[in-house]
Amino acid sequence: MKSSVLVTFMMKDQIVFAVGESIAYSNDTIQIVNQFNTYISIGALLLTIVLTGSARLGCRFDF
Repeated sequence: MKSSVLVTFMMKDQIVFAVGESIAYSNDTIQIVNQFNTYISIGALLLTIVLTGSARLGCRFDF
């Protein structure tokens, strides 16, 4: 995953402090989550179509 570092410099009593924080690029993460959601949605849609089609044909699933 790509990331960058956000650095803030602070000066206190003639001493310079550097505080860094790693920041991930959110575009890559959002794309992965959206792709996962798309796969789940397509799978649920296909399962719904299959179960609806089998119910119309008179097939019963007794679990």
